[in-house]
Amino acid sequence: MKFLLSFFLFVSTLGVAQENEIGTSVSVRSGWNPYDIFIGLEYQKQIHQHLFFSAVELGARRSFYQSEMYPRISLGWNYLLLKRDMFQLGPGIQYMYSNLNVGSEYESLHQWHEFDLNLRFQTNGSIKFYVFPYVGWSSENYRDAIAEAKISHGTIGYGCVMGVGYGF
Repeated sequence: MKFLLSFFLFVSTLGVAQENEIGTSVSVRSGWNPYDIFIGLEYQKQIHQHLFFSAVELGARRSFYQSEMYPRISLGWNYLLLKRDMFQLGPGIQYMYSNLNVGSEYESLHQWHEFDLNLRFQTNGSIKFYVFPYVGWSSENYRDAIAEAKISHGTIGYGCVMGVGYGF
């Protein structure tokens, strides 16, 4: 949580560039990956071609036996290579963290760390629409209560995020 607060403060103090090259926006976003659906809020700060973003979301498992809500935070950066009057496009990186307390006879906290590459497409203007597919490394960590051991699994993860926001 301290890291997220530090990131917000860092991004908000980057206003040393020319005023017309700086933009801030807040948006509602929805994310999808093969097992989960997310909805949340995103904060963006754009300075020239650099777009910094952070998001807080709630996720739901798409399976019936684990229909609990759980949080996810995201931090990322995009370099907008293509800037036109109507849209912007650029590659980026992001880190996402989520955890889910799996309720069973033995309580177990599952944590996911995701390091992804993405390609962001977004419109310009005060109302912004954006979409970015992502792919990267996903690591799941949990403690097995029966075996009393820490278990880690890694795999390639992918998904997509879409959102609509207001720029000011």
